[in-house]
Amino acid sequence: MKLKSLVGVISVLLMMLTFAACGNSASGDPTTPQGGENGLSEATAFLVNNEVSLRRVGTETGYGTWNLDAYYKQTADIALSYEWIPIGVGHTPGVVTSGADSFRGHYDGGGYTISGLRINYASGVDAGLFGQMVGGSTVKNVRLNNVNITGTGNTSACHVGAIAGSILNNCIVQNCYVSGSINYGASNYDNPLQSFSVGGIAGDSYSMIENCYSAVNVSKSNNQVAWFHCGGIAGSNSGTVRNCYSTGNVSITEIYGGGIVGYNFGTVEYCYAKGNISCFANSGYIGGITGYNFNTAANNATVWHCTALNSAVTKTGSNPSGAGRVIGYMYSPITLSNNYANSAMTVNGSAVLDASLTPTNDINGQGITSTDWNSASFWSDTVGFSSTAWSLANGRLPKLAWE
Repeated sequence: MKLKSLVGVISVLLMMLTFAACGNSASGDPTTPQGGENGLSEATAFLVNNEVSLRRVGTETGYGTWNLDAYYKQTADIALSYEWIPIGVGHTPGVVTSGADSFRGHYDGGGYTISGLRINYASGVDAGLFGQMVGGSTVKNVRLNNVNITGTGNTSACHVGAIAGSILNNCIVQNCYVSGSINYGASNYDNPLQSFSVGGIAGDSYSMIENCYSAVNVSKSNNQVAWFHCGGIAGSNSGTVRNCYSTGNVSITEIYGGGIVGYNFGTVEYCYAKGNISCFANSGYIGGITGYNFNTAANNATVWHCTALNSAVTKTGSNPSGAGRVIGYMYSPITLSNNYANSAMTVNGSAVLDASLTPTNDINGQGITSTDWNSASFWSDTVGFSSTAWSLANGRLPKLAWE
């Protein structure tokens, strides 16, 4: 009897412990993972698997909720059915918010696609899948298919890119792909104190963009803005753009445009571009890789190990200066080395004279032909592309290793 009583007591105690554990798990304690998810680490990231959950990202407050600081992991392809409100700019289109409302978390797209991202952005908004990234946030492995971003910015600056409008210090965007179109159309606005940046991946970046490619056509359809930056990867860059390529066209009415970056304060390296670059105004600076390059002792602007494969860089109007195969213009001398360009490329309708003899540190880069760019050894041994970041093979252009 004593043994049976002891067994009974133990059974009761085990039941009590089980109920207590269940109660704690259901209590909403943010430190206790709910089904393995609490957003506090990469291992316990919130899972994003449909449009409803994607639109939930960053909308909650409080520790362990779907807030702007949390970790997220996409686990399925997602098709968007109506206009997107960027993550990290508040929850009403056109409302300008403070840095406290910016994305500070971590989003892993898992290699899945998000299709049909559509934004009609308004003045003063940082627009994209994410509006503004700050505080060491990361976005990686995101695939955006068929983006369609349009809008105006008539009263204050705005930055627009498919992945993020603005990427501030200490953030990283990596292993991302975008396709579609971004068009900026301002009207009756010419304030030299404001700047507008539009790019395939990001509008304005002070951080790292690496291992990304863009098939986005980027355009500006009105000439009313004094400071406009437009690029295949980033509109303006004060950080580093590395191991990226762009196949989309860049078309501006003014003022800075480039196949990779429009306005470059930072470093652009190990990149190539294919899309045509055009400017339909006298006041413009355009190049196959970067447009306007601004160098100071603090930022040491650099363009190297890049290849411009564009068919044409074209600036129409009465002032044809400010156009080049690799870069358009240097405000002060920048670091230029080991850059190459399609020898058949036309600049303002004409081929560059002595193209094959142009040095690699010239704004036009050394001329190359299809024999060169269809050779894996050209990219690895001559340009210096890494086999870790790139997939190289004869008979085709480089692809990123993750493609």
